[in-house]
Amino acid sequence: MASPTYRCQGIVLKKTKLGESDLILTLLIEDGSQVRAVAKGARKPGSFAARLELYSCVDLLIVEGKSLDIIKEVRIVASNEHIRTSLERTTCASVMAEFLDKVTQVGLEHDRLYALSNKAFQTLGETAPEQAPALMDAHLLKTIALCGFKPTFDRCVLCGEAVLANHANLSDIVSLAVLEGGVVCDSCTFEVESVQVAQTTISWCHFLLMSTFEQIIDVTLSRDESFAVARVCQDWIMTHMGIKLKALNFFFTAQIF
Repeated sequence: MASPTYRCQGIVLKKTKLGESDLILTLLIEDGSQVRAVAKGARKPGSFAARLELYSCVDLLIVEGKSLDIIKEVRIVASNEHIRTSLERTTCASVMAEFLDKVTQVGLEHDRLYALSNKAFQTLGETAPEQAPALMDAHLLKTIALCGFKPTFDRCVLCGEAVLANHANLSDIVSLAVLEGGVVCDSCTFEVESVQVAQTTISWCHFLLMSTFEQIIDVTLSRDESFAVARVCQDWIMTHMGIKLKALNFFFTAQIF
């Protein structure tokens, strides 16, 4: 009896060698769940592996297997090839892909996550390399929010008082209580453990979280501010999700930007 087959559309997040010629593909598919499937002979010359490049969006025909499913057919929907031709874009895309690999699970659906990530990779491939960190930051913040750990950057998480509106001076410092879920006002600062973050960094965090990718590529975020926002994301992900991202550590230390 033939094994059941199914079709899906997905983003290639990770490729792992298996045996002498096979690959295990990790994908984020349309319903927001993760699929891990084998591409038989993908490392042989002339195979369909060229249609399974990292960060590409593909249509797949997959045969259900006992331990791992098997990819039988592949059609490219969006190659996102310009991501792979730029070290800056590739570095940021690797952070986004690793985070998605860590937060998604086989059989756990979250359709908004796929739409968000598909748009993020598409935009990353179409924009200037120097804008890649801002898009990465935005994708991290939006993914954090969709996973149930949305930060609050504009109002005090304890009393609800407006914080950003009361710190209009760019030299101001804002108290950020990561464990509590956001910024705290001056009156509540002594009630919780918090760190001092520049007002500009918090403002950029709020903007990147709440804006569309089209709006984000219309502004200029400096290297230092991009890195500052990424540090906030790193602390948030570690504190609330217990995830260490190797690709994000590389982003900070590689001196690419």
